Amino acid sequence: MSRGHFSRESNALDLNKSGNTSYERYKANLHAIFDGKAPLPTGLRELAGVGAAAPVEQTKEDVIEVTPLAKSSRRRSAVQSPYSLFTEALKRASTHDEMQHAVAAFKEAKHEFPSDEDLLSKVLTHPDEDIVLEVLCHLEALFAAQPPKNSRLLVTRLEDAAFLSKPGAAKDRILKMKAKYRA
Repeated sequence: MSRGHFSRESNALDLNKSGNTSYERYKANLHAIFDGKAPLPTGLRELAGVGAAAPVEQTKEDVIEVTPLAKSSRRRSAVQSPYSLFTEALKRASTHDEMQHAVAAFKEAKHEFPSDEDLLSKVLTHPDEDIVLEVLCHLEALFAAQPPKNSRLLVTRLEDAAFLSKPGAAKDRILKMKAKYRA
């Protein structure tokens, strides 16, 4: 039988297992970076303008293997500005922890939050009251120029933020904004 062909006894799933293993390692390494357990790669730190962190000892298992797909996406991201990388991270954040890590990256790089209603309203549930107050200022300025694009989503996120926030200035402003935009 020639190379590249499967025999009847071979199992295509066996070939995929090795790919899944390296993918799982790659994914675990990315999660370690976002969870703060591993440093940001040097190239990304330079792109983001963040100072170099102390070198961390790495084992062979810690090193991310660069596949051809990863190489092409690296080229694409090198062209993007650091600000757009942070914005993309915030946009893709699907959990509360991912959102907090994206906000921390914004703050660490000393970037301003984007003037994007959806992204700003995502940050309303952040546990730091100062960040929530900053986001509320951005939202109020944004809504002074134009009404909310999706008031239902905004009100839902404001309700979540009001539920999660402690009594104080941020919670009061959240409740006022919620009352103003409740449909």
